[in-house]
Amino acid sequence: MNFLKRNKRIKILTIINILLIIVLVFSLLPKNQKENFITPLLQKQQLDEIQEIILTIPDNSFPVNFNIVRLLKKNQEFIFYTGADTEIITNKYKVSKNVIDRLFTTLNTAQNFIFVSDSPKRFSNFDLDKDKAIQMQIIGENKTILREFFFGKQDTLGTNRFVRIDSRTKVFIVQDFIAPFLTFKRNFWIDLQIYKETFSKNKIQSIQKDARHIIRSQNNNSEFNELELFLKQFSCIDIFPASPPVSIKTKSIKLFLGNGDEHKIEITPTESGDYILFDFKLGNAFIISAYTKKRIDGLIENLF
Repeated sequence: MNFLKRNKRIKILTIINILLIIVLVFSLLPKNQKENFITPLLQKQQLDEIQEIILTIPDNSFPVNFNIVRLLKKNQEFIFYTGADTEIITNKYKVSKNVIDRLFTTLNTAQNFIFVSDSPKRFSNFDLDKDKAIQMQIIGENKTILREFFFGKQDTLGTNRFVRIDSRTKVFIVQDFIAPFLTFKRNFWIDLQIYKETFSKNKIQSIQKDARHIIRSQNNNSEFNELELFLKQFSCIDIFPASPPVSIKTKSIKLFLGNGDEHKIEITPTESGDYILFDFKLGNAFIISAYTKKRIDGLIENLF
């Protein structure tokens, strides 16, 4: 009899232990599974509606507005502009199409959003507070904000990143595909091969330098080709986002193209040893190296 009672007690204890184990397992499962979802940062339709992208990266070591990337859509292309407002654009530079295509692909790639927190008090733990979060505004027609992202720090492995969407307080962690685009480095966004497209489609018919003028002919065609090839392939060091200086050392040349375009180019030395190249046709100034300046001079002199 005692044996039966003891067996019964053992069975009851076993059942209780099993129930406790089940409760423990469920308590250890990830909470808020219903908060997780899979979706791209932007839908295809939203990509088509984008008119402007503003990326703000907190960095007190830079002057005001130098930590902001502004990309404005103009005639189906995006330009990088340095003015504080789209109505007063001081300088504008064509953004590399390859970079825009890659950015749009990243924004439209489905991501696994894993819920982390819904407490504004914890924003600082993820670098999602106002002073540290990287803000990306996606703007449509009439300055309508289509979407706003706040990107925080990476996880300890450096493969995922914390993110908030719009004004919501929920924090998610996603795979960090966006990392390459969270930069205000201008040479990332702007194609600094400024004549690549120009001399892929056109040829120089004549050049004017000082009081001299040379016309393309069969005798100098190879020298013109060599100049065009270098202009098409060389890359500037950076943009010069201000009015270009003019001094007695400024040199000027004019390139007359077969399509009727005229490129007046002024090149001015700087104290650092580099040069500022201003193209009146492009309306922009760029920084070029002493080597580039020397090569351009030499190739032009070969024609005279």
